[in-house]
Amino acid sequence: MVMAVLLGVTGFYSCGGDDDHGVTPEPEVVIHVDKVTLNVASVNLEEGATQTLSVTISPANAWYKEVSWTTSNAAVATVDQNGKVTAVAPGEATITVTAKDGNKAVSCKVTVTKKENPVKINADEQEAATFEVGEDIQLKVTVEGSDAANVTFTSSDPTIATVDENGKVTAVGTGEVTITVTTEDGQSATFVLNVQAKSEPEVISVTGIELSESSLELTEGEGVTLSATVSPEDATNKNYTWSSSDPEVATVADGAVTALKEGSATITVTTEDGEFTASCVITVKAKEPEVVKVTGVSLSETSIEIEVEGAASLTATVSPENATNKKLTWSSSNPEIATVADGAVTGIKEGSASITVTTEDGEFTASCAVTVKAKTVKVTGVTLSSGSLSLEVGGSATLSAIVSPDNATNKKVTWSSSNPSVANVSDGVVTAVAEGSATITVTTEDGEFSASCSVTVEDNTPPVISVSVTGVTLSAPSLEVQIGHTATLTATVAPDDATDKSVTWTSSDPAIATVENGVVTGVAIGECIITVKTVDGNFEATCAVEVIASTGGTDPLSGGGSW
Repeated sequence: MVMAVLLGVTGFYSCGGDDDHGVTPEPEVVIHVDKVTLNVASVNLEEGATQTLSVTISPANAWYKEVSWTTSNAAVATVDQNGKVTAVAPGEATITVTAKDGNKAVSCKVTVTKKENPVKINADEQEAATFEVGEDIQLKVTVEGSDAANVTFTSSDPTIATVDENGKVTAVGTGEVTITVTTEDGQSATFVLNVQAKSEPEVISVTGIELSESSLELTEGEGVTLSATVSPEDATNKNYTWSSSDPEVATVADGAVTALKEGSATITVTTEDGEFTASCVITVKAKEPEVVKVTGVSLSETSIEIEVEGAASLTATVSPENATNKKLTWSSSNPEIATVADGAVTGIKEGSASITVTTEDGEFTASCAVTVKAKTVKVTGVTLSSGSLSLEVGGSATLSAIVSPDNATNKKVTWSSSNPSVANVSDGVVTAVAEGSATITVTTEDGEFSASCSVTVEDNTPPVISVSVTGVTLSAPSLEVQIGHTATLTATVAPDDATDKSVTWTSSDPAIATVENGVVTGVAIGECIITVKTVDGNFEATCAVEVIASTGGTDPLSGGGSW
């Protein structure tokens, strides 16, 4: 319920806490809070999580909307005076918001659950592990199911085990040690290692070594892998090294032999323990060159145009790219028109010829059609037949453009006017439009050379004497027209030489009869007045129209009369 109270005072004194601001003006009509609601009735949060509750004061126009927030258990969840709830520890707490006007309150139940540690180390090895001094282990860290990126590792006792920045643990002394990984936001996990003294293994000495092959023949570029067998099989140190007596002939790496060039070389394997050896003689034969046949040829262009004494270059592409013999010959079907040398085509005289390239291997061909045109003569300038013109409005004159040299190939030009409203130009014909001045310019298409003519336009037209309208009459003072039929009225404007003889037509009742340009159309039985009015002077004349029923016979709109 909303209660409005009429007060006889104009001030309200508030006190206590952060709301103590002295005298607060109070309206004459005070609307009190009668209800407080929250956006949620309950909240589930993990440790450390936050959520802000939203409070609604009813009615919306309540005068004093200040509220206070409290928690029933600050050890489980806290709340600030903005309604922000922070989960502290597992458990339950009740958050209450109370309106300071009327103490209306509402609560929200907060349930806090324990937050699972998102940091894990070697999920499949969470229990303490046992290692010997000298052994390594690579710890794998995940944070909430993903590989961790920015974490730090520490060892509780570096004299027992060390750990590098990438989580590689090395056992260096006996005892128990804890490795801790910590994320940037302070989350951590641990891994416990028990390090024991390294047991001394029995040393079994090497007694010899053998190779899978004692001699091989290879072709340049070929490769083969030799395998070495150390005796006895359980020898402690089975390490060995490889070498070649002539690495320019054959190289070896981990038993992989590569033949480089013709000759012979001895590949030797030597044990680290006892330096026992075994050898294989490699004979390298020269490689027979592989012949890759040509399958076709193409040209960079299939047709070209050049001028007499002009040149163009054609590029031939032999397929496949690794063909052995890429030799070509070039020929012209008409050397008097165009010649070719190593793909360079030269125009000799006007005409056409076909340039052909032929492969030596397979005699594959490709051709290009060559058209030789006359040599282009470039434009060097342009002049006009006149540098200036004087015209009267409505007059015209023709300008001629002379392109140099006289034998220029492209003599095309364009015309333009600097002021078309004064003088315009089309194909050299200049037409005077209005008094003033303009510049007519001609421009060549080749080279964009230009020439100009100054045009002066004078208006010698005698002034027009205006004759005013003095009246208007109609061809009939009255007329009779049938429904659907027409009759034409003629308006006569006086005097006969009046300058503006335009008139307007109106009907006093378009539902009876309409008029357009003097044509009267009968619409319905009745009477109306057709009026004609001059634009100049507003002189009027009228005609009384009577519309009667149609007598039938012909198309109502096909006939009519004139008065």
